[in-house]
Amino acid sequence: MADHVRFTGYIMGYLPILTGHRLVMTNMTKQNVPDCQVWSDGNRFQVMVDDHKAVRSFGQAAFCLDKTEYGWLRQISQGKCCVRGKDCPYDFHTSLGLQISKPANVVNMAWEDAGMKGKIDFNKIRSSVSTQANNFLSEKERLQVAKAMCHNLDTAERFYVGLPDKETCYKTRERRVKALQLATGNPSKEDQPSQNAEEPLLASTPVLQTE
Repeated sequence: MADHVRFTGYIMGYLPILTGHRLVMTNMTKQNVPDCQVWSDGNRFQVMVDDHKAVRSFGQAAFCLDKTEYGWLRQISQGKCCVRGKDCPYDFHTSLGLQISKPANVVNMAWEDAGMKGKIDFNKIRSSVSTQANNFLSEKERLQVAKAMCHNLDTAERFYVGLPDKETCYKTRERRVKALQLATGNPSKEDQPSQNAEEPLLASTPVLQTE
């Protein structure tokens, strides 16, 4: 039971750091995993989730994974993670086969298991992703990362929702990793996430004009 929670917590903490998504992971169904788009090389995967907080504004939430990362989700979706793993329609679930209602608790268990201090939550992770993008990416790259993580932009853009393109999605992943690597190599006080609210990803970016 504890092993299952830690395993789930590590993945649920890792994916938001990689993608900037927050509670999308808890609403990801097992069917979303095999329904993903796969590159011809068989090493890259785009998973799309229909049910999430900003679906009306941004459409499906999409994130790209490599073969190892996708294998983690596949293992869970096939019920190999725990005895009651097959009883829940959601990919991330409790050891009792129920949808996870407090994902922050699960992530914090993995956080503590890894020897980290203090508490972590999804707002802090998302704020850190935003801060790193602001500090280390170009305006165009920040915009692409913001849209990929369903970060609120200009109200007008909410009416132009399209199906996520897998090539654009994967390039966004690369930009996110770029920001993370640059932030790791250049630690500073400015890179620390705020305690209570998300860092606005495009705070200094002019409003975009839409046709």
